Amino acid sequence: MKNFILNIFPPLTLIKFLTAGVSVVAVNVFFLYLFTSIFGLWYLLSSVFAFTISTCMSFVLHKWWTFMDSSTDAIKRQLSMHVTLAMADIAANVLLMYVFTDIFGIWYIFSQIISSGLIAVANFLIYRFHIFRT
Repeated sequence: MKNFILNIFPPLTLIKFLTAGVSVVAVNVFFLYLFTSIFGLWYLLSSVFAFTISTCMSFVLHKWWTFMDSSTDAIKRQLSMHVTLAMADIAANVLLMYVFTDIFGIWYIFSQIISSGLIAVANFLIYRFHIFRT
């Protein structure tokens, strides 16, 4: 059982994924705050813009650093799958942001952090076994 779990979640890959993920979330939260609190945009619209920026960063970090995939042969397929996943992530993120902020009354920054964590768990498995499989 231990080998099975280590095969699914290799420690170094998981650490890199989490490090890249924390960086991506920090960029996401920075732009969310910038667009909402500084530029005065509605928090859900700000969330879409911030998520789009952080998704670009996510692809670069995960492809070349987390999963150490330096090939360019499959980059079109990988980018297409990454963008498709990102669109699903944006929809899930907006839904979760709405639920946590408007329904549960959680501050929008904390809502974003919770949403990012939930989405990250699903994304790790999708990246590892479908997009950047080795």
